[in-house]
Amino acid sequence: ANIEIDVLSKNDIEENVSRFIYGGKRATILYANAHTIQLANREERWLIPFYRSVEMVICDGIGIQIAARLTNQPVPEKIPYNIWFWDFLRFIEGKFSIFLLGGSSIAIDSTVSRFRKQYPNLQIA
Repeated sequence: ANIEIDVLSKNDIEENVSRFIYGGKRATILYANAHTIQLANREERWLIPFYRSVEMVICDGIGIQIAARLTNQPVPEKIPYNIWFWDFLRFIEGKFSIFLLGGSSIAIDSTVSRFRKQYPNLQIA
């Protein structure tokens, strides 16, 4: 699929998020890895226009980096969500709020409890 992956650092992502929020703009940020690109190419064609419609697409795997190298494109930094999210919470703590969507009430309560322990000034909507 011809899905563009943004070449961003963690700092770039944080600056963009700040710009979106202060500018009053809603933004969708997606992650892409080799699996999602393969799904878009073979089975889930709706992913292609969806990925093209969002404000940022972040590299979530080495497969994306390898493909970029093989096709002589800029190589994006790999910023896996499960690692970066904790940096993101630190970044928004005391500045912005976060809204948790999905999961059971038990899972949400457990998550809120964990977040509040690690980030006492985090605003959870």
